[in-house]
Formats: sequence, structure tokens, C-alpha cells
Amino acid sequence: MVTIGRGSGASTSHQVSEDAPRRDLPRRQEAGRRNEIQIASETAKKLGDDSFIIPLRLEPFEAPFLAVQHQWIDFRDGWGSGLAELLDTLDTIGGLFKTDGLNAESMARWLAAQSSKTAMLDSTPEVLVSSWLPIVQLPITVRYFSFLGSASEEQIAASTRNFTVSHYPYARGFFGFGGTKDYAGTPGAATPRLTHEIPLDDFLERGFHDFNIQSREAKNVVSVLIRTAFEKLLQQKGLATYSYSGHSLAFWVHSGIAPGTQPITFDWNNGWKGRRNLAGQITRGGGKKIHWHYGVSPYVRLGDEPYIQLTPRLIFSDNGREPITSAAKMHSLRRSVPKSWRNDRWRDLVLSFLFWLSDGKTQIEIPLGENRTLRLGAMPITMQVPASITSANDTADQTHLEEDDPVFRSEPDDESPDDEK
Repeated sequence: MVTIGRGSGASTSHQVSEDAPRRDLPRRQEAGRRNEIQIASETAKKLGDDSFIIPLRLEPFEAPFLAVQHQWIDFRDGWGSGLAELLDTLDTIGGLFKTDGLNAESMARWLAAQSSKTAMLDSTPEVLVSSWLPIVQLPITVRYFSFLGSASEEQIAASTRNFTVSHYPYARGFFGFGGTKDYAGTPGAATPRLTHEIPLDDFLERGFHDFNIQSREAKNVVSVLIRTAFEKLLQQKGLATYSYSGHSLAFWVHSGIAPGTQPITFDWNNGWKGRRNLAGQITRGGGKKIHWHYGVSPYVRLGDEPYIQLTPRLIFSDNGREPITSAAKMHSLRRSVPKSWRNDRWRDLVLSFLFWLSDGKTQIEIPLGENRTLRLGAMPITMQVPASITSANDTADQTHLEEDDPVFRSEPDDESPDDEK
């Protein structure tokens, strides 16, 4: 029951569906709800106000006797259309208090955005594509290497700088998946020695008591080893990096590599196929061209079914190669440029990106050391949900929806108008 204050009293909105009255509700709770309707009805009579009660129809139902004569707001076709009708109704009621504080403009924008949504639930199942890459194979052990003897900190640093496989510095040594040959130092640098080899499952579950490492820290060690190995692959594919304030990195498609200059066609042989650009141009106010670039930030999630989560990023540049230096401008562009991009566009971006990254293969193999490999599923994890969301926009002409969107342009340097000056 929602109460909306106004001059001489209040307006109430009451939600009713086929579940009401519900037999599974406690008797006192059901009685309390009936009492609320009774009190609201009596108050409306005292005020002489027929609009005091505003019932909301969620599903087909038998109306409560006291609310039969009222005009119902229909939410059965979606919350967006129902909210729009409710707001229109409230606007016709005199004496309602409306806020004029600092948040009035923000609330007005929110109401306009919500009332424009006509989405509704459909019982048709839908398959969703995530941005999670399943970790298919990991080494069965993790290793610890020590720098023994009188090696100086400078010698240790010089040695670790030359490692070609991932490692995690710890005390006077490091954790890694590789072998001794993988961590061989250059002349003059300290040489590490393998001192501990720990079953990976035990390390993740119980930690490592010799170093007083608990399970949580052990998972962080393994996560860093996996993430840095994956990031090395991204760098080898030619992706540029962009640093965020929280020390996370985005790996993005610039104009110096193939996906930055031509669209990527993908076909996963499972029904998911298409063609998308991973970079392009838009025209801002005054005719200034801005380049947009798709990118990802990887995060490792360990558990019963481990995976690498790829958080999508958008980087902007003036020339296709160097990110815009102004953090405020970058933030503004991230908010404005993709505001019309729908979920299927982001889905196709990650599918085309991964198809390019994996060279069209079903798995991505990343070396972790001698005879040791990190193997990932190249196709991200999918999941089926029992319902889908449909809206009037879903039946609109797809060409019309995409014609002004740079992601769907046939060439990445095509211009599209921007309504923000």
C-alpha cells in the first residue's frame, strides 16, 4: 500500500493480483490487508474523494468488493506502461505535494525514463551469453621457488624481470606453475631453486601452513598467476593497455591491429554468428571525430567451476592509438556514446572479440611453463533462463535501430550523428 500525501488527506495505491487474497499468508496478515482497504474506503467517503484509492492491476483477479467501482491502473502489459498510466493519473489529481528540492530534476528524468519502458515478462525461455570464459584445465600443482644464498634484492629483481611466464613474488622467492628452466636467470642475476611443490586443490582449499598462507590468500596467488598469463596473451595479440585509478587494466583494440580497422565475422557453429566492428568513429559537436575502441578487463573467479570474467570497456581516442588524457572527458564519453546500445550489441561485441582472440578455435591455450598449460573455453558460458523480456522495440525494424549506431556500421570509420553537443 503506497500513500501519496496531499492537502486534505492522502491517495493510496493498492496492488492486486490473482494471488490475492492468498491462502498461504498468515491470517493476521491477510486480515490486516483487508483492514487497510476498509480504512482507505471509509477515508475516501469522509473526504468525498473518489480518487483516494488507486488500484493497480497486476494480473487477472476478482476485485475486492470495496474496490470494484474504482478505475484500475493496468500493469499487465508491463511495468513501464503501467507506471506511465499511474503518473498521468496522479497529474490529474489536484493538491498532491510535489518535491521541489535538489533532486526534483533527477527524479523527473528517472520517471521519464521508467515510463518509457514497455518491457514485459514472457514465459518463453531464453539463452543468455555471459562474458565468462570457463577454465577447462589448470596444472595439478603450484610451485614455490626460493632465491637461496646471499642474492641481493637487486639481483632478485633483475632475475624476475626476465621471466617469460607468470609468477607471484612472495618473501625471498615466488610462486609459479613453471619449471626451473622457465625461471632461469640471466648472467649476473640470481638463480631460483624449486623448494616446494603443492597440490593445487590442497593449496586452494587449505592454503600453505609452512608460510602461514590461508586459503583466501592462496586463491589470490592462483588468481594472479592465471590473470597475468591471460593478460600476456592479450598483449601478444597486440592489444593496447589503459590503466584505471583502481590499478585495473583495460586491454583495447586500437587502429594498429586488424580488428581495429575491419569488422570481425564470427560463427561459433552453435547458432551464434554475426559480424561486428570492435572500433569505429563518431562525430561530436562541431564536426570533431572521436574514435571508440572495445576492450576488456579480465578478472579470475575461482570456485567449483572457475572462470575468467571479461568486464567490457570502451576507450576513446582522438587518433585511434592514444587514449584521451582527460579522465573527465573519457568518463563523459563512456556515459553518452553507448547509451543506445542494447544487450545484444554488447553480446556480439564479446563474441566477435573472443572469436578473433581464439583464432576461431573452441579453446584458448596459454603456456604456463614447460609442459604446463592453462586451457580456456573460447566460447563464453551460456545459461538458460525460464523467461524472457520483450518490448515494443523488439519488433521494430532492426535496420532502423542500428543505422545510427557505430557498432553496426559497415566500416569502422563511418560517421554517426551524436545528439550531445
